[in-house]
Amino acid sequence: FPKERNIEPRYDQRVFTEEEKKGKFKTIVSPIKADDVMWINQDAYFSLGKFKAEASVDYTIQQKGNGAYIFIIEGEATFAGQKLEKRDAIGIWENDKIIIDINTDAEILIIDVPMN
Repeated sequence: FPKERNIEPRYDQRVFTEEEKKGKFKTIVSPIKADDVMWINQDAYFSLGKFKAEASVDYTIQQKGNGAYIFIIEGEATFAGQKLEKRDAIGIWENDKIIIDINTDAEILIIDVPMN
């Protein structure tokens, strides 16, 4: 839901380099205005990362009470014993930190949103 209602519609557009998301999650959409992200009028965060095979990566949930939707854009990864392949996704909640094991080179999107 929007944080503020009846505001003028707007959009952001930005190019993120491969280097910005290489080996880590780069926040690309945020409710906090900053030069290096696209701003939205919701309490949601979108983070994108590109990882090499056999890495283990972690992501810290942005706010207490949030959950996350992990979407595998390319490659394969394992989360909590569940193998995820290209276009697979899994939702999680009641966690402060996510640890993902990368099985093959992968690109992953995490959508971090309030659960209430």
